[in-house]
Amino acid sequence: HNPTIFYDSVTLVPSHLVLHRNLNDFAADITSRSGCFATLNMVNNGHDTTIDFAGQWVDH
Repeated sequence: HNPTIFYDSVTLVPSHLVLHRNLNDFAADITSRSGCFATLNMVNNGHDTTIDFAGQWVDH
């Protein structure tokens, strides 16, 4: 879930677009000194799945 990726002010400005990263980079990003915001998609947050499925993501 990343609604800002659909904003022209993000997609049409390369310096803004490069700041949007996928969750594969999370481990490195979380240890940086800069801010980090992560939100799960509808599958991994348990909305469209079960609490057990979401828990498996957390344990990952």
